[in-house]
Amino acid sequence: LAATLAAYRDHSARAGCSTKATHRLPGWLRLPAASAPLLRPLIDEINECKLTFKALVQQAGSRDEKFELVHRALPGVITLQVYRKLTLLEGDLHSLGFTWADKQSINRLNREQVLEMLERSRRYVPALSDNEEWSKMVDQEVYDIRRLPADAELRIRRPVKTHPMINLLWLDREPRKQQIKASLPLLLCSDSQPAVTHLGHYPPKLRQARRDRKIGGEPIIERLHLYLYQG
Repeated sequence: LAATLAAYRDHSARAGCSTKATHRLPGWLRLPAASAPLLRPLIDEINECKLTFKALVQQAGSRDEKFELVHRALPGVITLQVYRKLTLLEGDLHSLGFTWADKQSINRLNREQVLEMLERSRRYVPALSDNEEWSKMVDQEVYDIRRLPADAELRIRRPVKTHPMINLLWLDREPRKQQIKASLPLLLCSDSQPAVTHLGHYPPKLRQARRDRKIGGEPIIERLHLYLYQG
């Protein structure tokens, strides 16, 4: 209980760590089913406050303006840790299993969509580049995309940061299977004890690559993780 409450209150960067290094505490607490009516209004109020805070931050202007506003008010805060909602579940679970999510995000695009993306990127010059260098690089990327056939299928295949998940199997509802993130301890109001699979060491057992995967080779645009789909 003490570790759970500490995790819910933990919104700050650790000494010597980047503010991009978020803290996660996979875990769960089982509470009596009768406590659900008492907890639900509190959890809903907390999550509503989180949504309000997120909306205020997003209205603050540019990325730099957001950073300045937030860190002047809350030095060292990690906004993602503030945004994370608390999860309260009610009912009887058959099982509760912790696992690692080690996936890739794949987005399907056509040539025109990629060209629009590149044109928008002209306005966002990275801090370590000057306008002329950035513009020349984007020009080359536009040229490379225009050389592709008009019906070329493209994919952005971007690695997703590894994170813990919880697989739930319910006894009393459909769909029976549910998966949620395990960044914060889960609260379960139930009088029955589910079977639990603990989180193993990372990396998990290696999976074989899918034989039907048709996204590969060298990326067309490395910074975008953009590949040609071989149909």
